[in-house]
Amino acid sequence: MSMRPGGELATRPLHFIWIADCSGSMAVDGKIQSLNTAIKEAIPNMQDVADENPNAQVLVRAVRFSDGAQWHVSQPTDIADFKWDDLDAGGVTAMGKALSIVADQLKIPQWMSALCLLYLCSFLTVSRLTISPVVSSL
Repeated sequence: MSMRPGGELATRPLHFIWIADCSGSMAVDGKIQSLNTAIKEAIPNMQDVADENPNAQVLVRAVRFSDGAQWHVSQPTDIADFKWDDLDAGGVTAMGKALSIVADQLKIPQWMSALCLLYLCSFLTVSRLTISPVVSSL
């Protein structure tokens, strides 16, 4: 017998996409290193929050952009299995191409669940990242 009125909740995917600026400006003042470090440090926290919310399946992808844009992590990957490969900086800022790649994916029906985009660029200070409120709100 279910302990929850109305039965068990279905697992809902949360698609989390990192959008990472890898342009030349990110090579200045250790910004690309800060970006890589921030993401690596966020992963265990994201895994903990996902573990605490069994009805949320956190799926992670990443887009990188500089002279062009491409998927850095192309397949939605469960946060439990997610590993970050460091990015390097160089080139110009093709942010529009990156956003276009993500927008194309949003047309696919699977994305009608929850979505979180995190844009990391040279004019933002990369510091502590928290996804608890996003996952908890599912």
